[in-house]
Amino acid sequence: NFVMSNSFNHQSFLKAGAEKEQEFANLLVLRNGGVISHSDRSTDIKDHIDLFWTKDNKTFSFDVKSLKKSNRSDSNTDSNIHWIEISNVRGNPGWVYGKADYIAFETDKEWLLVKRRKLIDLINSKVTDTAVKNTKELYTYYQRYGKKDIIVKVLTKDLAEIASKTINKWEN
Repeated sequence: NFVMSNSFNHQSFLKAGAEKEQEFANLLVLRNGGVISHSDRSTDIKDHIDLFWTKDNKTFSFDVKSLKKSNRSDSNTDSNIHWIEISNVRGNPGWVYGKADYIAFETDKEWLLVKRRKLIDLINSKVTDTAVKNTKELYTYYQRYGKKDIIVKVLTKDLAEIASKTINKWEN
């Protein structure tokens, strides 16, 4: 019964992710024109690219990140923070080291488009203690007990400071 429940949760998680990717894609084209193409499963998994946006014969790749909770036990998402994946659950390099040109971070009111390389620079400058801990403090390498993933909680306002572009969810 637990396996069924877990499988259902994973499927609903994937469906919610796909819906957020489409929401972002629709807004990007609505506000800026151009054409969207979605990555195939292999590119999504290996390169951490959800979609490509082409305009004026230039193509940019995006990894789309929806709002997350600060703690798993929280009932609501927290628009003040985002989690950055340094290593994934298999212990391989996380999505921050993927091949996407930009990471699109959702906030309550907008999407922040952050160059992935600028995000790496932010992490490298803000994480001063590189020990991996089981604490969810800001700018600390966090690892769940018994897992291989390593993540860092960052402030959304810090992402906003390094964002190349913002896309409002609603017209002003």
